[in-house]
Amino acid sequence: MPNPARPSASLEALVRAHFGLSQYELARYLNLTRGFVAHVEAGRKTTPPAALARLTRLALLLPPPEGFGPPDLPTLATPTNPAALPEGPATPLATAPLHARQRDCRLQAFALGQQLARLQARAAAQARRRRGLAQLRQALGVAAPVQLLAPTPAETARVADWLQELAAAAVPADPVAAATQTLLAVRIAALTAEADALNQFLDEADRVPKLEGI
Repeated sequence: MPNPARPSASLEALVRAHFGLSQYELARYLNLTRGFVAHVEAGRKTTPPAALARLTRLALLLPPPEGFGPPDLPTLATPTNPAALPEGPATPLATAPLHARQRDCRLQAFALGQQLARLQARAAAQARRRRGLAQLRQALGVAAPVQLLAPTPAETARVADWLQELAAAAVPADPVAAATQTLLAVRIAALTAEADALNQFLDEADRVPKLEGI
């Protein structure tokens, strides 16, 4: 599958971003070539009238202000619940192992955070495509409420084939993947809380010798 073009403010780019389509997939629906869509998004060409009518059917499904579809779902941040911090030691102690563990916690949390971000981005893209496919099926079906093109048998069959291609490429929701993301978020929260606790503990330890010398 070809790589998507660079970000563009064109209507084609907005439609592709909303439905999670590649340039090739949008071009298939518009009955154009992928290269032609790339030229349109880059401002080098204009959309032909027949393709523009097809594109308008999808543009009407965009969230306001571009269209009249439902608003995009907000991105929810993963909540964290830091553990209760322990009190500092009453006597000096060897802090090198604790410093090492604190660094290890930070590094593990960072690595897991990158892994979680990749999984979340992939899941968000897949969810966007599933949501977009459902919208497209409803809007482009035989009983669609808005028909800007004459529903000829050839056009109906062509759009049905395109929707079938999108459905074949869609990835169903994976409960196991969702559970994996939850576990990663819990591990990151635990490691971050441990590192923060060690940081406070070590701050208390560093002050003990000074207090004893007064």
